[in-house]
Amino acid sequence: MTVKELMEQVDADKVTEAFLLTFYLFHHDCYKLSISEKFNAISKARELISYNINLFKSCTPTTDGEKHTIFIMYDQDDKDFENKESKSFSCFAIRDEEAFSVLDKNFYLYTGEGEAELSHYSFDHEKICDMAAFTIAKSSIDTLGKEICVAKILSDMFFWGVYPKDREKNINKLEKKISKPYEESKGISLEEFEEKIKILESEIMEQMTEDEKLYYEAKERFKEETKDIIRRYRENLYRELEKQHIEIIREEYQGRMQNCAKTEQR
Repeated sequence: MTVKELMEQVDADKVTEAFLLTFYLFHHDCYKLSISEKFNAISKARELISYNINLFKSCTPTTDGEKHTIFIMYDQDDKDFENKESKSFSCFAIRDEEAFSVLDKNFYLYTGEGEAELSHYSFDHEKICDMAAFTIAKSSIDTLGKEICVAKILSDMFFWGVYPKDREKNINKLEKKISKPYEESKGISLEEFEEKIKILESEIMEQMTEDEKLYYEAKERFKEETKDIIRRYRENLYRELEKQHIEIIREEYQGRMQNCAKTEQR
């Protein structure tokens, strides 16, 4: 199923409900908006979601580009050691040609441990007509449902802007900034940077109460004492998630190969 076909099969109101679970501004730990502002933003979100879904529905997908498949996962979060129930989304695209070329190998995604690397790409900066031609992994739809998949795609897209012109403008601005030659004269050395950070930290500490100072000093000691534990936890989790993601990717592309073989036999 392509992204365009997916967009044609969802209800915008249901996607809005899913969007409230995926977009960072509506998360309980996002304080950029008050609870009243979040509530008032829901109607605007519904309008923007419907608008963008209709753009996908009405567009003509690009057919002359490389074929990609989008994988959306909802896995254990590496940022919360104490709460193993905490989860987060990962969302990336894979070039189909690359995937087929490594299926018979011991490939890797993240750790560098294997015969060959399978690269994964962000896609939320792509133009709608290009993204519309991407395929959605069957496992993502089966596991999360169509509405959540659409909500996650839109929430990532909206990072760049809610309208195509805004996204294009912001992406072009970033690309120009990245391509601009680095001017060493405008930079500072690592020593200067660290000194500025120390001054800033000192200024912040001066504004704290005694209890706040004691709290953050204890927090820093705890962070230093547990850093190796956290590092090992994340390394092990990355390896486990990599195994799971590789299995999902293999199943997706092997399934397509089997379907093609069955079609040819007919």
